[in-house]
Amino acid sequence: NDNIAFDNPRIILAVNEAQNKIVELIIEKKNEDDISYIQKLVVNDLKLIKSSKKSDDSDYFEIPKNFFHPINVKVYANDSKCKRKRINAWEAKGQNTHELLTDQNNKPSFYWEETFYTIGQDKYRIYKDKTFEIEQVNLDYYRYPKKIDIEGYIDVNNKNTFNQDPELDDKIMDKIIDIAVKDLNINVENLNRLQADLTKINSEI
Repeated sequence: NDNIAFDNPRIILAVNEAQNKIVELIIEKKNEDDISYIQKLVVNDLKLIKSSKKSDDSDYFEIPKNFFHPINVKVYANDSKCKRKRINAWEAKGQNTHELLTDQNNKPSFYWEETFYTIGQDKYRIYKDKTFEIEQVNLDYYRYPKKIDIEGYIDVNNKNTFNQDPELDDKIMDKIIDIAVKDLNINVENLNRLQADLTKINSEI
């Protein structure tokens, strides 16, 4: 439709979705040069809040709301003699945790300083046995980039918007704009106009 209107809310939504896609791609590729562009998104050593939810074989810790991707999980545990001992923890992704709990090579062990965890329902579930308790979990992670926005329209929550500068490098922003243009799925006639609009928004904020 040549008469389609690319209003600010639609453009901003596309840019923010593209921004998250780029960050995810950079993390997955693990290229050192690209990773340097998103170092400002790293949160180090955040102490997670222990959830009231618990079970005999595990404790739960709340994932922060701005969590995007994990870097490192640090687990500290107590037994009857030793307090706040750092134990190694690995993610049991797609594995049967009930089997792991009875597997002599994989089950949680304070003596061998190791355990495993799962992620789900906005929580880290750290497994243990009857000989020790999980005292604390600290997390290094990538947070979501701040959402880009401009003032002058009403958002989906019926609130006035305000300018929010992009925090990522200009080189990354160019790629983000390219992805946003493609994701909006417009026809050739509208491409140049929308590209100009996106560039204008990026320069204004």
